[in-house]
Amino acid sequence: MKSSVNTVTLVLFLSLMAGLLFITTEKSNAQILELNQKIFGMDCAPCAKGVENRMKRLNGVQNAELDLNSGEARLIFSDSHNTSLQQIQRSIIDGGFSPKEARIKIKGNLRYENQMWLLYTESGDRFVLNATGVDLSETNDEKVMIIEGIVAEKNNSEDWSLTIRKIHSTGST
Repeated sequence: MKSSVNTVTLVLFLSLMAGLLFITTEKSNAQILELNQKIFGMDCAPCAKGVENRMKRLNGVQNAELDLNSGEARLIFSDSHNTSLQQIQRSIIDGGFSPKEARIKIKGNLRYENQMWLLYTESGDRFVLNATGVDLSETNDEKVMIIEGIVAEKNNSEDWSLTIRKIHSTGST
């Protein structure tokens, strides 16, 4: 009898731990936390509504609002998603419009490579960081950070250019 109680206890404990691991893994997938994306070419309410609806269908988007006057979409994301900035901007382009610069709050791994700081996200985006006025000297390579800043309009480069406005540690590595 005691052996079956211990087995049941062990199975319950392992199930609980597996559940906690799953929850932790899911929450760590959040990459883009907030995005304010400038969009060029929208000049009517039906255009703006179409873009807003496309954005709402993206994986992990909790809320999408589009302001036709400013030409800006504001996206708020759920805790677990893997939507990349490239996917968001592809959605805009597929709708017939042009993505411009964006204000972003994003989580990723910092790395120092080839004498420059880079931010990598689990969704596959890579950002070259412009840290003018921000001290990264105390930052550890491979540290998970949350960065707020401005992403320049995409050029022909594979990387995004991200000018840091604020940087926060997540406490993870």
